[in-house]
Amino acid sequence: MRHAWLRFGLMIGMVVFALCGTTAAALPPVISLDGRSTYDLAGQLEMYREPAGKLTIDDINKGVDTEKFQPVGQAAVALGQITDAVWFRARLRNDAAEKLHVNWAINYIFLENIDIYQIENHQVVDHLLLGKVMPYSARRVKVDPYIFPVTLQAGEEAEIIWRIKSGVPMLIPFMLTDDIALAHYEGANSTRVGIYIGIMSGMAFYNLFLFLAIRDRAYLYYVFFIAFGSLVQAALLGV
Repeated sequence: MRHAWLRFGLMIGMVVFALCGTTAAALPPVISLDGRSTYDLAGQLEMYREPAGKLTIDDINKGVDTEKFQPVGQAAVALGQITDAVWFRARLRNDAAEKLHVNWAINYIFLENIDIYQIENHQVVDHLLLGKVMPYSARRVKVDPYIFPVTLQAGEEAEIIWRIKSGVPMLIPFMLTDDIALAHYEGANSTRVGIYIGIMSGMAFYNLFLFLAIRDRAYLYYVFFIAFGSLVQAALLGV
């Protein structure tokens, strides 16, 4: 009789352990917010490539296909030309003693459709639609990266879910920063763009001067090459 009870207890323990393990595996990673200016997102995200592209945030909230989310080892994800809808998720938890504000960004302007959801207690408390197809006025933070601002009280936790679908090659570089780090990033980026445009403008005017002085059309063609090449590069830089 004693052995029967031991076997029964062992079976119950194994079932409970399996259920706990399944529940834990179903939860996305936790990013601890502690007041730093920037956060390393490598290994902190989970991704699911959905070929059909038909799932909604309600489906994800109900647990549909959540077991298919896989850890991502880097903060910048390159997927190439795909037609899948790509889901990313992670949890943010404010472990500081005060309210914190962070900016979760994707620094690649050519993505077409980006849905970002903030989930608390299995309910969508915030939703932002961004992407190339949306007007600039749709952005809450008027900078080049696509930014989802998040504010959490001390001890508060929220799950952030991104759904991205685009017809262009998928390059998804994530950043998580505070306002000061974001301002420094934008300032440095604007300086680099300004230097590039200044150099290219100087080259264009120099060759235009040579064309006017020598009347050699090769210099005029080079002016056009520099001008249009600079415009393309400026578009890639988000100007």
